[in-house]
Amino acid sequence: MTTVLSPPTAETVPTRRKLFQQQSEIGIALCRRGDWDGGIDRLLRLKETSSNEEWTPGLASSYLGYGLASRQKKYDEGLRYCEAAVRREVWEPDTYLNLARTHVLRKDPKRAVSALERGLQIDPDHKELLLLQNKLGNRRKLTFPLLARGHFLNRIAGKVRHGLATNRSTKGDAKTTESPTSQATSPGTRPPLVRPPAQTSHSS
Repeated sequence: MTTVLSPPTAETVPTRRKLFQQQSEIGIALCRRGDWDGGIDRLLRLKETSSNEEWTPGLASSYLGYGLASRQKKYDEGLRYCEAAVRREVWEPDTYLNLARTHVLRKDPKRAVSALERGLQIDPDHKELLLLQNKLGNRRKLTFPLLARGHFLNRIAGKVRHGLATNRSTKGDAKTTESPTSQATSPGTRPPLVRPPAQTSHSS
């Protein structure tokens, strides 16, 4: 049975955050096991009963987006969820997998391949990314072709390429939509994106 969150109060915020995280992880796990209908139902109910502060684009949005596209044919809505997840979870390869799969459903192989390449720059050995890439008949050339794809030098080179691509994408967004953050940034070249330290738990 899906847990529905009650309206937040100052006293219940910490408990709600923990419950949100638990329900989000259950929904994602259901999707990963192939129970997309159950996973979508749980994630949708969670989103509908969550405040804007609680529901932030991330891995849950990514699976919800692909689920809506694949199971309910809501391609545009699903794509919006997947794109928001990629912007939020820059270093999570599964967000690129779901974005790529959604592009495939929308018959946009060029963007699907681009998403796959960005995901493989983060994790060159990601099984599902590699399977989809091979299915689409495209495989990105290695920076060091004499070394294995999983060699640390190819991994580092992939992360550098991913950081540069992300910076270029961010600059493009800043030209079209100026935000307080972009206004505070001095003009010129942005520094390379640095991967944040791994966190053992999330508060929201």
